[in-house]
Amino acid sequence: MFSKRITLFLSFVLLPILVQAQVNKSIPDEKELDVHILMQDSLLFHLYFEKMDSAGVEPLIHEDFEFYHDLSGFMDSKEQFLNTVSAFQQMEQKISREIIPSATECFYLYDSDLLYAVLQRGEHVFYEQYPNQEKRETSRAKFSHLWVLSEGQWCLKRVFSFEHILPASPQ
Repeated sequence: MFSKRITLFLSFVLLPILVQAQVNKSIPDEKELDVHILMQDSLLFHLYFEKMDSAGVEPLIHEDFEFYHDLSGFMDSKEQFLNTVSAFQQMEQKISREIIPSATECFYLYDSDLLYAVLQRGEHVFYEQYPNQEKRETSRAKFSHLWVLSEGQWCLKRVFSFEHILPASPQ
């Protein structure tokens, strides 16, 4: 009888408290997560364009990666994306990318109370710089990135890059 009372007490009083504590652990501080996602984003593009380091990029990309680009088409694998790094290694000019902070925001995706993904939406500018020349803008575009939590790490799973605008030609 005494053990039934303890079981009931645990079931109706302590269990909801413990469950709520666990739920609260799964809800991140959104400002901290924004900073983390933006850092992941910055690291990814730095390693991809500036360092051309496919080994460094690899852990940031989800195994089920897809990339949709309005000018260069569709990539349906992580391997295909990582193989594009070698193309940048062959180029004379260096490519860089800058995010437009005021045009970037993150949205949180939950399954019940468990955060499983972040949708990052924004705008960015791409540049190229040839040796002994000034850096010049090559395009501006909008993007949506789906970052998913996989084995405790935030990985980029889906990329949509669209509305690329080329700069006006100098007169």
